[in-house]
Amino acid sequence: MTFLELLFTGKLSSISAGFCNNLCTQHKVILASEDVNKDNVGKTAIPFSVKSDSDKFAKLFRSYNFETVIFFSESAEGIRKNSGELGRLENVLKACVEFDVGKVIYISSTSVYSGTFKADESTKIVPADSYSVELAACEQLCDFYRANEGLSVVILHVPYLYGYGENSSVVAALVKQAVDRASIRFPGSREQICEYLSQEDLSGLLMRIVDDWPNHEVINVPGGSAFSFSGLGVEFIKLIPTLRISYAGGNKTIPAPISAEIPRKEYDWVPTLNIADDLPRLIREYSNRYESEKGNIIKRIKAYAARNKIVVIIAELLFGFLIMELLNTLTTTMVQFQYVDFRLLYVVVIATLHGLGAGMAASALACVSMIISYSQLSMDWRFLLYNIDNWLPFACYLIIAAIAGYTKDKYRNQLMFLENENNALEERYFFLNELYGEALKNKGEFKAQILSYSGSFGRIYEVARRLNSLLPEVIFKEAIGAMEELLLNQTISIYTINEDSGYARLAVCSQKMNLRAPKSLKLDNYSDILESLRDGEVWSNNIQYADNPDYCAAVFREGKPVVLIMIQKVKFEQMAMYYQNLIRVLCGLIQVSLLRAYEHNERWESERYITGTRIINKEHFKMLLEAEKAMAEKEIAEFSLLHIFCDTNDRGNISETVLNTLRGTDYIGLGEDEEIYVILSQAGRVNIDIIAHRLREAGIIFEVTDKIGAA
Repeated sequence: MTFLELLFTGKLSSISAGFCNNLCTQHKVILASEDVNKDNVGKTAIPFSVKSDSDKFAKLFRSYNFETVIFFSESAEGIRKNSGELGRLENVLKACVEFDVGKVIYISSTSVYSGTFKADESTKIVPADSYSVELAACEQLCDFYRANEGLSVVILHVPYLYGYGENSSVVAALVKQAVDRASIRFPGSREQICEYLSQEDLSGLLMRIVDDWPNHEVINVPGGSAFSFSGLGVEFIKLIPTLRISYAGGNKTIPAPISAEIPRKEYDWVPTLNIADDLPRLIREYSNRYESEKGNIIKRIKAYAARNKIVVIIAELLFGFLIMELLNTLTTTMVQFQYVDFRLLYVVVIATLHGLGAGMAASALACVSMIISYSQLSMDWRFLLYNIDNWLPFACYLIIAAIAGYTKDKYRNQLMFLENENNALEERYFFLNELYGEALKNKGEFKAQILSYSGSFGRIYEVARRLNSLLPEVIFKEAIGAMEELLLNQTISIYTINEDSGYARLAVCSQKMNLRAPKSLKLDNYSDILESLRDGEVWSNNIQYADNPDYCAAVFREGKPVVLIMIQKVKFEQMAMYYQNLIRVLCGLIQVSLLRAYEHNERWESERYITGTRIINKEHFKMLLEAEKAMAEKEIAEFSLLHIFCDTNDRGNISETVLNTLRGTDYIGLGEDEEIYVILSQAGRVNIDIIAHRLREAGIIFEVTDKIGAA
């Protein structure tokens, strides 16, 4: 088992310490989200409070070598609100493409099936509300990046998740209602059945998926237990007998039980924790935390004041105003500056405590109090207005409020700036300390890394060993894989050339190029490039012609090109002599292997065919078909298999007719069931219409099939 670096992002407020600790026993876990609870993820995981569209998030990809990125959807917690998840997911997928992280797990909810009972991975998603539309859009975005950017994205549909110590999931909300209010309101009807899965169980499945990457695009994950809401309510009442239960009514967006066989069959995984057994522990943990907070009144008051600062300021304003009026009444101090001015004291206290805004509000209240006092003395308002001496108290209140409030705000802003700077330095220190630890850890591995470097003799020998085959199709399959690994590129295409036809036919290409690489190229359009490729040279697109690839190389036989290798797009720093030399070495190895295979096949050509025909015998046809299937499974090529219907006596004539109709890259052979089949290279079921039309015009009766012997 390899120790990997995993990035968890998305909605992480409900991630529990048990979940992180389980994963950290096998892998290094990095948590990056703006809502991650650093106090609840344990001591082994590394949390970062960061937004997915920030530079700091991108810096994580530069600092760590992530093998897999796991994105938690809000729906996995049972939260149903449109909060921009589609945008956050796209930011993460873009970062994965930019920093060459090829594997992504998107953890969504089984509620996308809109309550369909026993839905499986092939069930079509039909959104039931606006939030379901966003979830479906997220999965379509994953499909887009899988098809167009070469990302391997696996979507996990999970039921309600819960964890020990977290307080953000639906289950945690139910526990909180039960303890705080002695009542629970379930988000559905009493008969509604839904599943629940512990985060500790989910961590075990994630470790197996990361270690053994699946071929499936969607995997449904079963819960550890399934309960109707009324049944779960009974479990709560067993623990809290005075509990009141209510139901919100019918809801199609509840994670109903689904069909989930892949985790059990392919990963030997079944959830072991049952929510009914975990409820006592969940309630006990929350009760202890609640009682601790409830018992400390001072802490609760401070916490409330920190959460509701505006309410506290308004309360202090009104309370101070009442105290000021009470003191003025008790001391009958109506003439300013004769005794202590309680109004001025009130303004100074409020402005000093809460700053300019609250200070000006206090000065306004003091002015109102002053006007009321003058009115109680039966002073004419005109005398108050036109006598400048009467303005002095009002001006004094406003000036003192402005000076004291400004001073308070100034020092508060300076303190806030210093605190933010200190927090940033502290995070930077921990970050650099983590990198320093990684550097020390990797110090002993440098020698092995250097020996296994892509340009080392050991890797070149490994490529030569992989290309050691006498079947051109196998050589093409291994060549594309070797070039992708050594050149760190996913835009490679290999074409076979038939000069008689004037076209080059696509033999194999990178998965990322599967939908973009043309199936055939007209050689006249590349005559200048082909001419410059003789003598083992590599053509580079230094002038950056828009329609040409960045690099081209060719395999020549007897002075004629037989294979054309194209690298469509490379990074700027790869337009260098070292990269050209590496391409030249790899193409030389491919040329040696291909020429050896061509010469062998020509020498023993008579043994490949059935006597008197051009039909490949069973043994060789089986090898060809297996090579095509292997390339199709890796999504680096595609093919179609045709079953030709003909009498045994007509096979010679039929083979000639078929071969005259097909391309040079297609094969006709004998299957293990003694029937005639045709392999159409680089022709999927959606684009064989032209070939099928030619065969029908030639009078050939056939059918498209998936395998030999299929009915």
